Amino acid sequence: MLNVLLVGYGRMGILHYESINNSKHSKVYGIIDPNINQRISNNAPLKYFKDINDINLENSEIDCGIIASSTNSHYEIAKILLKNNIPMLVEKPLCTNIEELNELLQLRNIHNSIMRVGFIELYNPVIKFLENLSLDKITKIKIRRLSKPPESSRGLSDVLYDLTIHDISILDKLFELNDYKIIEKSLKKTHGLITDAYIDFDLSKIKISLKTSTNSIKKERMWEIYTNEYIYYIDLLDLKVSKKNIHTKKTTNLKEFNEDTSPIEQQLNNFISCVNTNNEDINHIRTIENSHNFINSLY
Repeated sequence: MLNVLLVGYGRMGILHYESINNSKHSKVYGIIDPNINQRISNNAPLKYFKDINDINLENSEIDCGIIASSTNSHYEIAKILLKNNIPMLVEKPLCTNIEELNELLQLRNIHNSIMRVGFIELYNPVIKFLENLSLDKITKIKIRRLSKPPESSRGLSDVLYDLTIHDISILDKLFELNDYKIIEKSLKKTHGLITDAYIDFDLSKIKISLKTSTNSIKKERMWEIYTNEYIYYIDLLDLKVSKKNIHTKKTTNLKEFNEDTSPIEQQLNNFISCVNTNNEDINHIRTIENSHNFINSLY
């Protein structure tokens, strides 16, 4: 059973805490949070720290770490874990400064470390189904990822790093972001923060239209994939896949999902497997690098 150091006990930190405790293969070793409530658990003797520098990582029993603290803290904490050869899973984005990103990727290479980023949609059962679906001659993909305005206390990044990066990570996993060209983009700011993004680009001869917003009246996670014969409707929120014949207009439901294991639990299981087998998962590293570089190019 792996001892997991959890950094950050906010909204995502609590979800990771519950996921770790529900796993048969991991347990929470300790929690780092400057505002930690030491009575959060009556079930296990946990260690509490205000700062990562309060831990002697060289002589600890920590097997791996999950970083769920604020985005602006990721770089320094990740660098410390990398230098101590501690495998880590970091909530997205890994960081918003491209120079810091490159430094962390270089450190990972030097130490041959396991570093994963919480692109949680990659564990959505709809995406797994989509990977195995035979889609011939895709011509166009329309994507909408819309959210209502977040609570101001959450301290999120702007829409590009908060929402857009999810769909970019999916596109990289499916097609690889090696050959793309931005055709048109529109970024709208609200109170100095980008809240709406409209991006049109070509990806390996596929026309992509991507709309994301944290300023919407409703929540939506939709992909429309166009081929010569069908339009596939991918609902990442309600976990449904259907297709419509372009010629006959007939719609067919392909799959509805009711998964017992949540994406965050699947993500943890995958991380644990990588730690236990010392699997660096180079494809995931590629997705980290490509996704962050794509988002950075939009500014």
